[in-house]
Amino acid sequence: MMALAPLVGEIKRRSSLWMKEQRDRYPLFDAWSREYYAATLAEKDSGAVIEYINHQQEHHHGAEDYEEELKRLVEDAGLTWHPDMIED
Repeated sequence: MMALAPLVGEIKRRSSLWMKEQRDRYPLFDAWSREYYAATLAEKDSGAVIEYINHQQEHHHGAEDYEEELKRLVEDAGLTWHPDMIED
């Protein structure tokens, strides 16, 4: 078993290195944001996740900041938003 933070950190580190090596394919990539969000979903939801990732650039060019987006994702999943769970 592994804690989530080190796992996400390693995924972000390795994928960042890979994307920088692929500069011709990802010329606008500089680095991942400091924040991340993790949730478990059913396999039946994988299509929606893939669609979200494919259009992620569009999602992040809106007026929504990280916390607003996170709140929307939590509420869209039918969960209760707890703003005290956000770390500064």
